Amino acid sequence: MENVDNKILDAARIDGCGEFQLLVRMVIPDALPSIMTAAFLIFLDTWNMVEAPLIFLNDTEKYPLSVLYNSISASGMNFAIGVICLIIPFLLFGLVGERLKDYLEV
Repeated sequence: MENVDNKILDAARIDGCGEFQLLVRMVIPDALPSIMTAAFLIFLDTWNMVEAPLIFLNDTEKYPLSVLYNSISASGMNFAIGVICLIIPFLLFGLVGERLKDYLEV
């Protein structure tokens, strides 16, 4: 966010934008691809978390799919559960990718 061109911000200030409007209308849209990428990577890190649910959740019915996938590795359902675990990240990646494509086109 420090790399936003100061000339653009100064021009917006001359046009009457306040600091909040500068943030919302100039800085955040300029940094949105970076913000969306960071959010997607944080989501993937949280989605694939195995240790924290084992520590914090006592009820096995509340375990996320990643823990279920690791616990079923001995049975023949690895592929089916792996596909189920990948559906939501792939959908989210498609949505983020489409949104980023709009920003990256010149």
